[in-house]
Amino acid sequence: MSDALVSPRFLFHFSLACRHCDPLWTAKGTTLGTEHILPSLVELESPADGPEVRAGWSREGLAFRFEVRGKKQEPW
Repeated sequence: MSDALVSPRFLFHFSLACRHCDPLWTAKGTTLGTEHILPSLVELESPADGPEVRAGWSREGLAFRFEVRGKKQEPW
């Protein structure tokens, strides 16, 4: 972490594509494939890996999938 008052990320406006996915849900969960992975913006501030985020939409709604790897601490 740097001593900057404002994160360098806040100086830019980002727009990310949310691709269509049909069907959005199955009995096993979302059907978001590798083409739905959003670019990670965590690396703009630190070399640490952030979560893998996938996003998709259909007439049914929006779906997001977050996958965190290497986490060692319990949520609370």
